[in-house]
Amino acid sequence: MQNGGTSSIYGTNLAQAQEDLEDYMKQQMDDLADVQDLVDDIKDNYLDALDNAKDKMDDQIDQYERVNDLIDHNVKLT
Repeated sequence: MQNGGTSSIYGTNLAQAQEDLEDYMKQQMDDLADVQDLVDDIKDNYLDALDNAKDKMDDQIDQYERVNDLIDHNVKLT
């Protein structure tokens, strides 16, 4: 259009085409920011889930160690 061509949508209205392009670019950047926010939320939730799983495993290991200590204690009593 800048070189004298026409558009099937805008005809020769270059100003409207540029305005729409700017609007589409702004919307795309807003959408990209939303996607980045979602990625950050997913990453945070995943890391929280890993921390929670580690805490549960640590609790289970503590319980196994307690049982082992009780067994060792009982063995020494006999």
